[in-house]
Amino acid sequence: MAIKKYWIKEPRFQHIFDQEEIDLIEKLIPWTKVLKDHKVTNNGFTVDLRTFISENKDKFVIKPASSYGGKDVFLGNETDQNLWDKKIKENIKSEEWVVQ
Repeated sequence: MAIKKYWIKEPRFQHIFDQEEIDLIEKLIPWTKVLKDHKVTNNGFTVDLRTFISENKDKFVIKPASSYGGKDVFLGNETDQNLWDKKIKENIKSEEWVVQ
């Protein structure tokens, strides 16, 4: 599955933005989801987020949602698979981390 770098238009928020704003959001904001056990829809397909980011780690970053300055940021393409999966497991229930 190819992953496009764009913001997923959540149905619950679509009414807030006009098309020009959506186009700008898609251009500037990376695909971002709260790290939790759930299914997400991306470009017409639905996936289990946990499995998807584990199997495609080189395309993602996981990090605390409220942190700054690069603290505790894990780049999938620079992180060993075992450590990547460990960090997902450790933080998936807190819902305080995001995946981009």
